[in-house]
Amino acid sequence: MEENNYNASFDFKKELFYYLVYWKWFIAATVFFVGLAFLYLKNSQIIYESETQIQIIEEDQGAAAFLLGQDNFAGETNSIENEIIILQSTRILERVMEELNLQTGVYKEDEKSIIWGENIPFTIEWLNQTVGFDDIFLSPKKINQKNNFLLTYQGKDYELNQNTPLITDDFKISISNTAQTSSYGSNYIIKYKNKKTTLEELNNSLTVVQNSFAGDNVNIKIKGPNFRKNNAILNKLVSIFQQDRINDQREVYRITIDFIDSRLALVANSLDSIEKNSIDYRQSNVLFNSQTQTQSAFNDLNKLNNDFFNIDIQKDIANSLLDDLKNQKSFVLLPTNLGISDTEINGLVLKYNTLVTERGQLLLSSTQNNPLVLAVSSQLLDFKKNILLSLDNYIEFLNNSLKKYQDLDRNTKRELSTISIQESELKGISRNFEISQEIYIDLLKKREDASIKYEGTLPNIKIVDYAINNPIPIAPKHKPVYLGAFLFSILLPFSILFIKKVLNTRINSKDDINEVLTNLKLVEEVPQFTSENKRSYFKKKQLKKSSSSKLKSEVFNLLRSTLIYTDRLSKNENDQKTEGLIILVTSALQGEGKTYIASNLAESFVGLENKKVVLVGGDLRNPQIHNLYKIERAEKGLSNCLVGNEKLTSYISKITSNSNENLKLDFLPSGSIPLNPSELTTSKRFENTLNELKKIYDYVIIDSAPTLLVSDTLNFSPICDITLFVVRSNKTEKRLLEYIKDINTKKFFNKFGVVVNGIKYDSTLNNFGYSYRYGYGYGYGYKYDYNYVYGEEHNEKNN
Repeated sequence: MEENNYNASFDFKKELFYYLVYWKWFIAATVFFVGLAFLYLKNSQIIYESETQIQIIEEDQGAAAFLLGQDNFAGETNSIENEIIILQSTRILERVMEELNLQTGVYKEDEKSIIWGENIPFTIEWLNQTVGFDDIFLSPKKINQKNNFLLTYQGKDYELNQNTPLITDDFKISISNTAQTSSYGSNYIIKYKNKKTTLEELNNSLTVVQNSFAGDNVNIKIKGPNFRKNNAILNKLVSIFQQDRINDQREVYRITIDFIDSRLALVANSLDSIEKNSIDYRQSNVLFNSQTQTQSAFNDLNKLNNDFFNIDIQKDIANSLLDDLKNQKSFVLLPTNLGISDTEINGLVLKYNTLVTERGQLLLSSTQNNPLVLAVSSQLLDFKKNILLSLDNYIEFLNNSLKKYQDLDRNTKRELSTISIQESELKGISRNFEISQEIYIDLLKKREDASIKYEGTLPNIKIVDYAINNPIPIAPKHKPVYLGAFLFSILLPFSILFIKKVLNTRINSKDDINEVLTNLKLVEEVPQFTSENKRSYFKKKQLKKSSSSKLKSEVFNLLRSTLIYTDRLSKNENDQKTEGLIILVTSALQGEGKTYIASNLAESFVGLENKKVVLVGGDLRNPQIHNLYKIERAEKGLSNCLVGNEKLTSYISKITSNSNENLKLDFLPSGSIPLNPSELTTSKRFENTLNELKKIYDYVIIDSAPTLLVSDTLNFSPICDITLFVVRSNKTEKRLLEYIKDINTKKFFNKFGVVVNGIKYDSTLNNFGYSYRYGYGYGYGYKYDYNYVYGEEHNEKNN
């Protein structure tokens, strides 16, 4: 739990000072990037923005709706999005480019100062636009005491004056009237761009947006280095778009008029053809007035039907009379006024009835055999025969009449049927004529409407605001550029340092030790001093050699005091010292500074009054102490003592301190390199030797072999009182901390402590001489006396 709390804590001051150590990086980055920003702004082209606003009026309809009889010409109204697409179309932009000659760019003095319109003191016409053109340079030059221009093109020089235009195979250029006064003295560059590049630049510089989703106002913006040119492009774009919309609408009306004219010709031909067919049909079918002819035929048919009915009745009466006459057994009266129209039969019947009446009167006074009766009967028989013959003839006549009437009836009905068919066909012809006539009249009206609207066509856009330029340039923006440069100058070094820190797998300070070895009480730091540290911020403030020696001495005195205090804490107050203290200095690998720490610690103990100190070369395989003190390696020493019979004191010599020539130190070298160093360090003789040294000396400092490479140190480590395990800042890998933790957990050493060697310092960062990397680990626990560390002379200079 304690370890987790330690790891979870965040020391803001520690993190801050980690980055402040590299303040030079931030200052250099700031100067560099702000300088780049200044050069960028100085050499960047100034960009202005102009804006215009139009309103899209959606009120037109198309030709199809017009022909269908709707109110106007547009069918479905065009959306604002479609109008924006048309406004930015290559077709419209190409017309703007051609009318404003945007392919030609004129620059004054350099390629950043583009000029436009009346400010251009000349006119140029490109004669051969199928090829590319080189830049044209115009420079003022006095020619024949006149202010003319010298034109340079494709390596050739031409004299250009106001009176005579210059004509080449590629272009024609003329000087305007105002050039001699207002523009003389300026150099000009004329550039020609191809159509594709010009259109791309124009399209990229334009921004067309709808004000709101439901609104019909459209904002058009353009960016460019010359606001007059921007305004001209926007106004020309709107003008061309207006005319284009008018032309589009007029095109609809023109197509409509052409279509109506073609239809009128067809309909007129159709009317003529129908009328001619109607006349021919009437003539061929003798059909002049179908209604009169039909009525006459119906009247004839009715008369025929009546006549037929009358004849048929006459026939029935005649047959009835004939039957009565034939069926008479005696002479009786015949019916009269039956309606027979034959006068002869009616006369015979009348006479017959008269004779029958006379015979009846005769029979009243006589018999049937009476001659008068017989004579009358004879006459009656004759009359009867005559009536029968007349009835037969009359009936035959009626039958013939009925047959003729039936033929007439059929003919009349056939005639009526023919007239109906002819009338129906004639009505169809008339109907086609009427339809064609109506179409013809309607088309005439439509053509007149289309002609009126063609002449009165208005654009479907309204200019809300003409082009207005913003006097403040939109680019380059000085504040954002400088702010971006400043932020980048902060972020870049910060990112590099952060990545460096994250990717750093080496031990830097005692904090790295405490994060893993949380229960370790003895963790100290030793800085890298001036003689070893090649880095300094300002040479005039570097520490003098003597000051560095004093500082180093003070650091090891502090380490010495810590060791003595640690040893006392482990003993009771009543314990009396009878033997010396063995301090073992070791490391995991070579090059971590254990020899340096051991030797300087021994020199620090020598400074104690009435204390005897010996430095022992405990690394029997690769001794390095003699190199540190720049002396010859002794041929005899500890290894020889372990196998020989000479006294221990005979191998001990005196060496002089590197930092203080007056300081002498007892030194037991490692001696000759043995073949079996591991066996020697585990022998009883080695233990006795160390015990003997403890009796002679108050402090025995042993510089031993690296523990990770050989096992020599681990063999005799339990004999030692205190073990200092040396790691080197920015060299020892953090993964070795697990190894150190393991050997500490397994109790291979007594009173185990770690010394972080090589902490770098900077004499200019704080007032006690250490950078954060060392000052935090060392200076925070103990603040040196400034006069003591630097000397009074240094203090007076700073004051």
